[in-house]
Amino acid sequence: MPTICGAALAVAGQVCVASASDAQSADGGDSLDALLGAPTPTPEPTPASDDTRANGDGGNDDAASTLDLYDTIAVPQTPPDTPSASSAPRRGQLEEIVVTAQRREQSLQDVPVTVSVLSGDDLKASNISESHGLQLKTPGMVFNSQGGYAHIYIRGIGSDGTIPTSEGSIATFLDGVYNPNANSSIQHFADVERIEVLKGPQGTLFGRNTTGGAINITTRDPSEDFTGSVSLVGGSFDRLGADAFVSAPLTDRLRASAALYYERSDPYYESINPRAPAIVDTEDWGVRLKLLADATERLSVLLTAYMTDHYGADTTVANNLRTSLLTELAGGRNETSNTPYRTNADRGPYFNAYRTSALDAKLTYSADAFEFKSITAWLDTDNSGFIELDYTEADLEEVPVPRAFTRTLTQEFQLSTSAWDERLHMLGGAYYLTSEGGFDPLEISLGPTSIPDDTIGSLGDILGLIGLGGVLDLLFPAGFPDAATLRTFGIIETEAWAGFGNASWSLTESLSLSAGIRYSYETRFLKESRTEVRPLGLPLSPTVLSSPQQEKSWDAWTPMVSVEWKPDEILYYAKYSQGFKSGNYNPVLILEPVEAVEPELITAYEAGFKGDFFDRLLRFNLSGFWYDYEDLQVQVVSIVSSGTARLENAGNAQVYGAEAQLSIAPVADLVVNAGASWMRSEYLEYFGTGYEETTGLAFRGDFSGNELNRAPRWTANGDATYTFHVGGNPLEVSGSVYYASGWFFDAQNTVEQGAFTVYGARIAYTHERSGLKFSLIGSNLTDTEYLINALLHDFGVSGTYAPPRQIVARLDWSF
Repeated sequence: MPTICGAALAVAGQVCVASASDAQSADGGDSLDALLGAPTPTPEPTPASDDTRANGDGGNDDAASTLDLYDTIAVPQTPPDTPSASSAPRRGQLEEIVVTAQRREQSLQDVPVTVSVLSGDDLKASNISESHGLQLKTPGMVFNSQGGYAHIYIRGIGSDGTIPTSEGSIATFLDGVYNPNANSSIQHFADVERIEVLKGPQGTLFGRNTTGGAINITTRDPSEDFTGSVSLVGGSFDRLGADAFVSAPLTDRLRASAALYYERSDPYYESINPRAPAIVDTEDWGVRLKLLADATERLSVLLTAYMTDHYGADTTVANNLRTSLLTELAGGRNETSNTPYRTNADRGPYFNAYRTSALDAKLTYSADAFEFKSITAWLDTDNSGFIELDYTEADLEEVPVPRAFTRTLTQEFQLSTSAWDERLHMLGGAYYLTSEGGFDPLEISLGPTSIPDDTIGSLGDILGLIGLGGVLDLLFPAGFPDAATLRTFGIIETEAWAGFGNASWSLTESLSLSAGIRYSYETRFLKESRTEVRPLGLPLSPTVLSSPQQEKSWDAWTPMVSVEWKPDEILYYAKYSQGFKSGNYNPVLILEPVEAVEPELITAYEAGFKGDFFDRLLRFNLSGFWYDYEDLQVQVVSIVSSGTARLENAGNAQVYGAEAQLSIAPVADLVVNAGASWMRSEYLEYFGTGYEETTGLAFRGDFSGNELNRAPRWTANGDATYTFHVGGNPLEVSGSVYYASGWFFDAQNTVEQGAFTVYGARIAYTHERSGLKFSLIGSNLTDTEYLINALLHDFGVSGTYAPPRQIVARLDWSF
């Protein structure tokens, strides 16, 4: 049976193996049947040949359960007695992987795009409950976060913004709807059907343009039959969770589904500062409702409503990896604050909380000659939090975020058609986005308040010693207070229009040409940017700085052309494309005037091949890429130079590399996958903001020749799964590994994550008649210490480590 299957590696997807289980003995041989109340099985017909069993009803269930990290999702298939049955997989062969990377169902081996695919079962099997784990399954990807904001990089292209209106260079689409908020881009995975990670610029097929790639998350739609699933999970750090999905037909033309999840866990960090409160627990919950109506024979309407809620420490809790002179003068010490999983931060509780609510309506009209789609969506995200930067015992500064928000309305139209016996496929579309978001407000609380003045002096004295007396005299003529809170408000409105089109033409049986173009026009309007100062103990907050309202617009044409040649089972392709990300404003500057940053533009070249060999016993895919990157937007965090976080353009950069994936199914019950990514990156021209490593003072420097942020030279991952058959049911045993050569977190190339390796393992037993599956999963088995974020700033370097070893037990029931 053709399947949509998980793929942990980059270039093509992963392996699905068509494997028939050993035939059950005549007397049943299943001791669990009586205990679980399963019905007495009906006599089975005489087993067919291997070729038939690997593709027919008798062996299909076992084939799907063979896959450990790469379970399958069935899609319709031609019956085995038709003429096309000869192409169906036999025992030990690799099965087809179907994706919608080009907005229509295609075999991944036929798509001239580098895509990684993970099914919902893959995520569960790998103990991936939210977005950070995608890094371990996608070579060339780094998925970090700072203060709850996602920092997603693919092939060195990404964004490290922590401003609500700073959109990422990697777009996240949930059921085809663009999500611009970096906070809610960290998704909790519950009712996920599959995830497709596309690499390179996207725009001629998608509503929202991207420069580095896209993450497409598809959740389960209502089905025609009554189906459902329930999962229970428990494990390390008192993790407890449950999720449920149910779908049912309400009438012949109306179907509905509901998905719920809840999960909580203790923090894996602990506070060692006696003055600070305990670190908060993590709690997630969410609900998603869908209603699918066949209004007529040609018109269908899918309505979706969901709400997700998150509260936890996340990356608001961190270590001090290096102190600056400012932190040391305030009493902070690196040696007491740099132990992994132990924070010496002096206040708290540090937390990140956000709630996302969304509504969308998808209308699809299918005519004989074309298909028309309308996607209308509303997304509302509210965020609050509390962090600091020095993460030492010094009572120096804290950053409360009483409220950050984004409100987004999008409308997309698509018109697709095919002609000439399916030799020509065309898609055209129009896209509109309007949004408002920002900090309302962001607060910066400056101390010290609990360290005696006769020990180190006031904060004003310290800042004056390091050369900022003139700025302080300007802002506070009567003298800087010992403690004060700066409350900065920054709100931006965005309006974006776009039109896009794409065509794919099969010139001959083996040669195809694809071309597309996009026009984007975007306007950013600075609605509010002002700063109040509230001295300690005073209720008044006078506005001391403000910027006038202003707006700026940008536009761009971005084309795409690819050539594909597929003799026999090997696809050769070459592709040229461009991507555009609009300019923006820095809305929360305190010590600098508000200015716009310019758009990003990327020109990408990619060539490769995808092939199945030895009668589909081996799959090998290889691609090479070259990116020219102009005016990339880089975030700088500085209290004493700009007053807060700001974006700046980094001039020009270059990235090139290669990716490969190998999949082998040597025998029916063994699956082996391996993949790797190699890249080199360089800032060709970047004169920007850096920090003196000793003093922590900001300076303007030339970083040309440095490597790009989060661009590891090598990443690799692999796994092997063997399926035993116990009483006619599959028992899966698997192991996995991920390796990264390391990367820099900053353009200055002073904060580095070294090379590291992460191991995982899993054992799972499925009782097929009852639909029960029990899994025991281990992740980061060797307690590898590696960072999921690091930030260079005035107070030194702070960073948060990824979770240590975790052992999780899962019980999944499908019905």
